[in-house]
Amino acid sequence: MAKVIGITGGIATGKTLVSQYLISKGYFVIDADKATHDLQKKGTQTYNEILSHFGKEYLLDNGELNRSKLANLVFKNSKYLKILTQIVNKSLRQQIVDLINDHQDEEIIFLDAPTLYEAGYSYLVDKVMVVYCDSKNQFDRLLKRDGLTFTEANHRLKNQWSLDIKKSLADILINNNDTSDLTYQQIDQFLEENR
Repeated sequence: MAKVIGITGGIATGKTLVSQYLISKGYFVIDADKATHDLQKKGTQTYNEILSHFGKEYLLDNGELNRSKLANLVFKNSKYLKILTQIVNKSLRQQIVDLINDHQDEEIIFLDAPTLYEAGYSYLVDKVMVVYCDSKNQFDRLLKRDGLTFTEANHRLKNQWSLDIKKSLADILINNNDTSDLTYQQIDQFLEENR
């Protein structure tokens, strides 16, 4: 039976870096963000529910969801964020459970879920790994990665649990303030200790 490790942290703290490294080492990683994007594709039940709640003004010319426009709306208004989260979580939770069940022959599998705590997925994992960095690094990375304005970046950060809270709940802490190599060393140490 596989041990399930949840990977979480704040936006732009380095969860993807950690997940990609684990995949390169041969581990199976469930990517909750990717699963969410798949669930929101044109024609899916989740897509249709989002469309009925938010309207056609959140579509691109090709009929797909304009995720960046929708993100700008929901991160400015917690009521809309709650509605979107409820719509997505109906299908996402079951998809994650199915993927965990399908990979029970693995020694360790990982669930990369930015909102592991917020969405109530922590009960699905045996331990939680929190990837963190200092607030200046996080803000700078968010601006650079997503091309956001200062105001947009602030809205996104305000709508997440604080890193201090997540760190206090974590079983494993990965400090991603420095180089990738130093982050990889911490992951390797965790893997060595959990063989």
